[in-house]
Amino acid sequence: MSYKYELTKRAELDLLKISLDYTYISESHFINLYSEFEKTFENLKLFPNLGKDYKNKKEISCNSYRIIYIFSDDIVSIISIRH
Repeated sequence: MSYKYELTKRAELDLLKISLDYTYISESHFINLYSEFEKTFENLKLFPNLGKDYKNKKEISCNSYRIIYIFSDDIVSIISIRH
């Protein structure tokens, strides 16, 4: 079974903040990082249990970031992206 994924408002704000930080330094670096996030999100659609348990949620690493998420029924909800 393949899940869908969604980003919460907080996760969207986290991505915006990351993009502002990285595009100030290097736009190409952010594009590469965003690509890694997308790959991780796609993996979670196929394997939502991939992450480790974290305070009644799940956590998975992507580069030096932690992606916090929950899943139920047919959707993976990305809650936040933390450095």
